[in-house]
Amino acid sequence: MMEGTDNYQLRDLAIAVIDGNILVQEGYQSLLRKIGVENIQTFVSEQAFLPTLQNGQLDVYIIGIGADYAEGIAAIDEIRAKYEEARVLVVAIQEDAWLIRKIMAKQPDAVLYPNADQEEIRTALTTVASGGKYFCRGVRHMVSRYQILPEEPTQREIDVLVAMASGFTSKEIASKLFISENTVEAHRKSLFAKLKARNLADLMVKGIAHGYINPNELLG
Repeated sequence: MMEGTDNYQLRDLAIAVIDGNILVQEGYQSLLRKIGVENIQTFVSEQAFLPTLQNGQLDVYIIGIGADYAEGIAAIDEIRAKYEEARVLVVAIQEDAWLIRKIMAKQPDAVLYPNADQEEIRTALTTVASGGKYFCRGVRHMVSRYQILPEEPTQREIDVLVAMASGFTSKEIASKLFISENTVEAHRKSLFAKLKARNLADLMVKGIAHGYINPNELLG
């Protein structure tokens, strides 16, 4: 386990890499070894990884999260439930505002994109291992873009927005969400105001840009 904040060595870290893509796993394993990490455990799924939580806490958990985000998010929840102070580094497979918003809601210690080079991985690991936070430039830029709204839509408004993006009419949305058509219209007006959208197309573009709509997971 880790000792101190400035004098530890990367080779002393125990790291888990959790990613369903074997090539990604092998790539990170290779990069980690190049920067001196020796104790690396790899897992192809949350199911394969979870039983090992009983064996003791590792220093850093590296989790790949992409469009099929549920497993990765669940892994973070399980790790933090077992070890509240666990340090989690997420590799966001896609540069989507929607995905970054989901990841950041879990308060990871670091977020990188897959194109991170050896030096950036070293910086992220040393920062996290020292108790700090590290977010790559692309993630910081993404977060700065979607955090500029003075007022965030409510969860119900986001539900309506996603249903609109899926092509449902107000009547269909009301039926799906068990609300009245008048309430749907009220949410629509609020969304236009909060996202400062000029028309429906602009609303959809801004909904995606701010991470409220996942184009890969629309209702249907």
